[in-house]
Amino acid sequence: MTAAEFIAWALWPIVALFVVLLATISHPRLRQYVIVAAIGAFFVYFVLGLLYWRSSIAGVADFYLFGAVFSLILFGLALCRLTSGGRGSPRLAKWQLVAALVLGAGGVWVFASTLYSDYAEPRLVIEGRVENLRESGKQ
Repeated sequence: MTAAEFIAWALWPIVALFVVLLATISHPRLRQYVIVAAIGAFFVYFVLGLLYWRSSIAGVADFYLFGAVFSLILFGLALCRLTSGGRGSPRLAKWQLVAALVLGAGGVWVFASTLYSDYAEPRLVIEGRVENLRESGKQ
């Protein structure tokens, strides 16, 4: 296992750990420390993800899964704000809410359809004889 694969495989258990910690801790001072640790871990994973996301299959899957979850959250928040009449802070213009809705729905569609086609659809198999194979690009 390479470092990039370890980073990719450890992402979701760390996210789950911080979610459980933030849901169960009631002491305000300890909760602030956990929030700072979660933000630091997110920053580290963001930087490492930018550097290594194409280095492993798990990294690519994490990238698309994170994009789908982020887009779903954006879509849900915009939908809640739009259906509540824009109440709450900060006040957003109607076009900003519609743009967030469209971007969230589009992101969910792109990321989720990529994950679906990678894991749920049958593999494309090409049979036959290969002749005069040429490769191009950086090696």
